[in-house]
Amino acid sequence: MVKNDLYADSDYKKTTWKSNPEAIFELGTFELWYQPVYDIETGAVLCNEVLLRWRDEEQQLYLPNEFIPILAKAGLLARVDTLVMHKALIALSQNSSLQLSVNLSQDSLHNREFLEELKFSLQEKKIDPERLSFEVTESAIAQDFSQALTFLRELKKIGCLIVLDDFASQDLSLTKCEELPIDTIKLNQQFLQRLQDNPKSQTFAKATLSFCQSLGQVTAKFITDESTLKLVQSAGFNAIQGNHLHKATAIPEQAPLLKSSDNNGTLITEPNPTMTALSSTAGKGQLSAVSAVELPEKPKLWQRVLTGTLLIGIGTAVIGMGAIAFTHRASRIIVDNGVVNGRVLRLRSPINGTLKAFYPRPGTSVRSGQVLMQIGRSQDTEQALLQLQGEVETKKNKLLAAQQSLEFLQSRLNKQESEYDQLWTVENEINLRDVRQKEAALEQAQAKAKAARLDYERFRNLRAEGAIAQQVVDQAESTWRVAQAEIQRAQEDLSSTRTAFSASQERIAMNRYPNWGDSFVEETTQLRQQIQDQTILMNTLRADVRIAEERLRQAQSQYSDRQALEVTSPLDAVVYSTEYEQGETVNQSEQVLTLLDCNELWAEAVISAESAARINPKQPVLVELANSDQVVSGELDLIQGVSPLGDVERSKRLQVQALVPSIAPDLVGKSLSRVKVMIPPPPAYEDTDQFCGLGQPTRLTFSTETKSWQQQLTQLVPRWVKNLLF
Repeated sequence: MVKNDLYADSDYKKTTWKSNPEAIFELGTFELWYQPVYDIETGAVLCNEVLLRWRDEEQQLYLPNEFIPILAKAGLLARVDTLVMHKALIALSQNSSLQLSVNLSQDSLHNREFLEELKFSLQEKKIDPERLSFEVTESAIAQDFSQALTFLRELKKIGCLIVLDDFASQDLSLTKCEELPIDTIKLNQQFLQRLQDNPKSQTFAKATLSFCQSLGQVTAKFITDESTLKLVQSAGFNAIQGNHLHKATAIPEQAPLLKSSDNNGTLITEPNPTMTALSSTAGKGQLSAVSAVELPEKPKLWQRVLTGTLLIGIGTAVIGMGAIAFTHRASRIIVDNGVVNGRVLRLRSPINGTLKAFYPRPGTSVRSGQVLMQIGRSQDTEQALLQLQGEVETKKNKLLAAQQSLEFLQSRLNKQESEYDQLWTVENEINLRDVRQKEAALEQAQAKAKAARLDYERFRNLRAEGAIAQQVVDQAESTWRVAQAEIQRAQEDLSSTRTAFSASQERIAMNRYPNWGDSFVEETTQLRQQIQDQTILMNTLRADVRIAEERLRQAQSQYSDRQALEVTSPLDAVVYSTEYEQGETVNQSEQVLTLLDCNELWAEAVISAESAARINPKQPVLVELANSDQVVSGELDLIQGVSPLGDVERSKRLQVQALVPSIAPDLVGKSLSRVKVMIPPPPAYEDTDQFCGLGQPTRLTFSTETKSWQQQLTQLVPRWVKNLLF
């Protein structure tokens, strides 16, 4: 039994591990036990899965289900994973032919330190990373898939193998499994149960098994009886594991399952002296080695041939049915009412003015930056410029006045604060003088009281000798008592005066000029508020001035005083239409001419929504142009439902495209869709007077959407089966 000296504290050891999970690491010892994974064909040991055990100080052995939940609740699983990893590396360094598989908890899937320690330990001990596998359950990965995926990819970079453990296709779809860098998938009992259920469940279980085999080796877990073993062998798994083959022991198993000497082809375990000795000495809480187990008899040759023939026949029938369905769905959609369309750009007048010069005509080709027209500013524009200039000057004057007012208010505030400080200085000096007067009065009262007390004591002694009458003594005592009262009153006056002086020093209260103090505070507060308001006003006026100046600059930058505004073409295009002639007056934002962009043309048509739904958007579209033998290949750019608001929709389209395709009579009243296919410039591109082929009729041939066998299958199976397969 190994103990950690770092935790050798006698009081701490007395704590029970069930109430304090930390004690598990101190009071006992973690042990690694092993269960082999066999190749189902050869019987060779592929690896040994590491199973954790804990032995307390009394040598009582505990299985994981007794202590793992306690550690998990305390958040200590990551620490356990690190401990197991180090123990496994020690075992690998001591046996060069050994291969181990270690389970990881969900807590370790975000532990970067685990990866660093693993990488360092592998290099330090010079161990091939492929000798070590890490098993992560399906549920642990599903809790945070992206985080788990990142961790497993880093683990794979180190060189270790990855095992997807306890897989039942409940938390992860097969699509997500494809993203994981896994080498082996272990299917649990729930999946094996599906192989024994009704034929429908068996079909989907076999399909999932086939998919898993495309990702890596597939291992069947929990082989606990002969019937399960036969089922797994006939299903086509790659590897097997379970207590029926070999129970977990404290020594790794490396002896293979060998074929027996008889002719039935079964596999049995070869006796292992070490395991036999372990079994004979197993004590309390230990797991003994299991005796040899026979694997089920493989099907004979004629049975396999018959089964294969039947499967080929079924496969051929399925392929034939699929081909018929594919042929039926592979028909094409041909649209004859297509038309070549293009993007148009409508130029508008930036100002109110008169067309001094107007050069283009419909069909004329123009270049980017070419001057299309000159617009002279109108009297209204002149008036607008003068008005803008007046606004700028007015706002600047307001800003200047506001700035002067702010300076005046700031000066008043400074003067007010200076007078206020002087007033407090006077108040403090007067209060200090009063304190000193009260201190002198107190000293005077104390001196009088002392003299009266001495007279009283002297007269009292003379009375005791019979030299004077008692009346003289009483009078002296009364004088002394009065002097004592004067001291008390002087002390109270001094205390009050000192309090007033302290308050005046801290500017809490003004005793001499309380009304003046209140007046100063009120006026100062008002001045500060006025300064703040004036500052806000100045900021607003500055923004107004900047905006007005920018508006004036933009208006003046469009043209000089003696030159008309020039409007240029923004792109290489063809003039599609004009709205005005030279000498006519135009208003600001009014459309003057329209340009056609010949570099962006498409074929467009309106078809039924049902046909549009069948189009395969990934396939090219064949476009046949009227009056031409040329067939071009286009790319589907848009499938859009046609709005029932006909006029509104038409108006919106006219803003960006030249033409609105017509609707065939047989489509009236049906649900419609607009299809848009981008095409290269047609042969008439160079003939600008033909507007780049705009409006030319076309025939469009679309490829239909062909659904994959997975999509067709999902239409026939319930939702839980869809989640299983896809």
